Amino acid sequence: MIACITHEMSGWACRAHGVHHEGCTGVTSLGEACLGCAPAEATAGMLCASCWRKLVQVDHDIMPYLAYLRTGPSSVRVENIRVKTSTEPSIPIPASVLAAHDLGAYVGDWYRYWGTELRDIVTSPDGARAAVELYREVQRVQRKWPAVDRAHRVPYVKCRACKKLGLVYKPPLEYRGDIVVQCRFCHAVEPYELMLLDAMVLEQEQAKTGQSRRAQEREQQ
Repeated sequence: MIACITHEMSGWACRAHGVHHEGCTGVTSLGEACLGCAPAEATAGMLCASCWRKLVQVDHDIMPYLAYLRTGPSSVRVENIRVKTSTEPSIPIPASVLAAHDLGAYVGDWYRYWGTELRDIVTSPDGARAAVELYREVQRVQRKWPAVDRAHRVPYVKCRACKKLGLVYKPPLEYRGDIVVQCRFCHAVEPYELMLLDAMVLEQEQAKTGQSRRAQEREQQ
C-alpha cells in the first residue's frame, strides 16, 4: 500500500477512518477515542481520496472565489477594520482584496508551472506535494473569508436608535444585493456604511485611550 503524500509533509497527515496501527490502545494522547491512526491509502496518484476531493473542489471553485474576494459583501467586516495610520493610503484597501491579489498570484504561478491535468500532476511526489500545498493555501484564506456570507451579531458597535449592543449583520439575499444591519432589540435598520463608520470611530477612540493610559503609566514610573 502506498500512503498519502501528506505523510511525507509537515502538518496534518491523512489517516484511514476506522483503521488502526497494531498496538493502538483506542485512545489518543489527548484522552479521546482514536477514530483511525493508520495512514490513508493513496488512491489518486499519490493522494488519498480526501486530498483528491479537496484538490478537485479547489480547482473547480478557485476563480469564482477570487472574484468573490474582490467584490463580495464580506470584503470589509467590522472585525477586520484597523486604525488607519499616516503611512497608509487615504482610501484603505480591504484586507480581502489584498488577499485576493496574493492568492490569485500564487494560484496563477501554480497552474503556469504544473498545468491543468490534475491526475497527471499528482502521480509524482513533487506534484502531489504541490497539489496539497495548493488546496491548503486556499483553505487557509477561505477560513478567514468564507465564501458563504452568514448573518452574525456585530460586536462592540451600538445601535444608533436604542444605544444597545443589538446590531445584526444580514448578508444580501442576491448577488450584489443590499446588506441589512438591523437591531434585534428595537428592530431599527441602519445603513451598513454607518455601522462601519461607527466601528472605525470606536476603534480610534480605544486606540487613543490606550495611548493615554500608557503615557500615564510612563509618567508614574
